[in-house]
Amino acid sequence: MNHEQVREFLDAYIDTELDVVTTLDFENHVSECAECRAIVEQYQQLHASAKAQFLRFEVPVRLEDKIRAQLRSAEYDQRRGTARRDWLPGWRAWSLAASVGIVIAVGALLLQITNRQSRS
Repeated sequence: MNHEQVREFLDAYIDTELDVVTTLDFENHVSECAECRAIVEQYQQLHASAKAQFLRFEVPVRLEDKIRAQLRSAEYDQRRGTARRDWLPGWRAWSLAASVGIVIAVGALLLQITNRQSRS
């Protein structure tokens, strides 16, 4: 690994996103190169400082209860919607059967009319 690659992989290294082989190459180069080691140490200090000063907010105690209640309500509504739709496939099958029956009846009627006209 060289200086450019260290700079390229620096953020990923600090965030521990590199694979094992790249991490080992990175650390080997940094252990041998004082310039890169200084840069890595500066980044690590900056990262630690930013992490320590990261704003944190206290979550209200009742928030979890509200979220769980809304999720239960949504699951209930979803199950009700599914139950309502269970009859639809049967309804569609009956409407398709009725449509086919009508087409056959109209076809038979037209065939009879055509046969009567040809006899006349």
